[in-house]
Amino acid sequence: MPFNSKSWNLKSGMKTIAIVSVIAAAVVVLVVGAVAGTYLFIGSSSEHDTRESSEPDERAERVETPTPGAAARAATPVSPRRTAGPSGILGRVSGEASNEEPAEAAPPAPTPPGVTQAEIAKSVSEVTEASVPSEVPPAPTPSAPPGITQTDIAEAVRKAVAASTGAVSAGGDHTCEVRTDATVDCWGLDYSGQSSPPSGKFVSVSSGNVHTCGVRTDGTVSCWGSDKDGQSSPPSGDFASVSAGGDHTCGMRTDGTVDCWGWDKFGQSSPPPGDFASISVGDAHTCGVRTFGRVDCWGYDGYGQSSPPSGEFVSVSAGGNYTCGVHSDGMVDCWGWDASGQTSPPSGEFVSVSAGFDHACGMRTDDTVDCWGHDEYGQSSPPSGEFVSVSAGETHTCGVRADGTINCWGSNEFGQLGPQSGEFASVSAA
Repeated sequence: MPFNSKSWNLKSGMKTIAIVSVIAAAVVVLVVGAVAGTYLFIGSSSEHDTRESSEPDERAERVETPTPGAAARAATPVSPRRTAGPSGILGRVSGEASNEEPAEAAPPAPTPPGVTQAEIAKSVSEVTEASVPSEVPPAPTPSAPPGITQTDIAEAVRKAVAASTGAVSAGGDHTCEVRTDATVDCWGLDYSGQSSPPSGKFVSVSSGNVHTCGVRTDGTVSCWGSDKDGQSSPPSGDFASVSAGGDHTCGMRTDGTVDCWGWDKFGQSSPPPGDFASISVGDAHTCGVRTFGRVDCWGYDGYGQSSPPSGEFVSVSAGGNYTCGVHSDGMVDCWGWDASGQTSPPSGEFVSVSAGFDHACGMRTDDTVDCWGHDEYGQSSPPSGEFVSVSAGETHTCGVRADGTINCWGSNEFGQLGPQSGEFASVSAA
């Protein structure tokens, strides 16, 4: 048969059109399938959320004995863990289950005559290779702000951690400390065993609401007190520090990552990935200082306590419904609920800060202590003199003097101001 260029071009063009048609049909099938899968997933999730929202919240509420100052503190917002009702402050957010039938995927398009499956596969491969990049560029690594080196930030963080980690730690209505022989002593309210520490040697201790945790000399964490939400059941492994809060606890691993355990209704026990230099647990939220100086917070944010300002920080402390942190220039910044002035710190430079329930105290560069916020029991009226660390609790505060003795001030309703005799390396007031 003689060569006919017009006939050959026509056949070639028809084959090309057929291949393109098949590719377009395949794309339509993929898109329709994806839409159907997404619809099924949303319907399933909505049904799960609706079912979950109908389940009662089994969290046991803390029963507290009214104190003389209860009426004066009534204007202060109760924290999520203290809120009555089956769903806490926020309750659950549920979706609506859909009654519509999911869309069916379109049937596969038939292969046109004269076009083989191999030719279609080759064309699809060429289109994919031309549209998908061979390598995905890595995410940029955060760098230190202009004028501040990583070494400057690391040194400032080291000093802040040394002044606060494992230092005096005040909890709800009890206080714990580490003696110079590395044993732990506690005093104050003990109805859940939060003031009955185990034997052994510790390097730091942190008092929460009705539980306490400490880092042992071998790097493991031990907790005692209430465990109704798993806040006293730490995971295994080595930790550099630990922080006990309302009904949850977080610890910083030796590699800088964070693990949390306990109540997680608001995500307060679900830390973001990445390395941290320090961490602090509040009532229902958690905050930490990244290795490059930024503060990240997670958990309950009803009063803005989990929305930190920008800037470089060397330390952070999460309180009841607010948070305070020390900037790299020594200034203190606080955010969240301010009914008692707890987020209105005084001017001047600080080395560290400790946020209690609705009052805060900080260590100045001259080693004196300054406090602000609620002061009904004198918890924000520190004595004069020099301290090496300070910790603000719910209605009391404690500090360690340079000679190792402890001074406490504020409410003493449960004996939380009565430290034992002897010398102490650190103390934790709750």
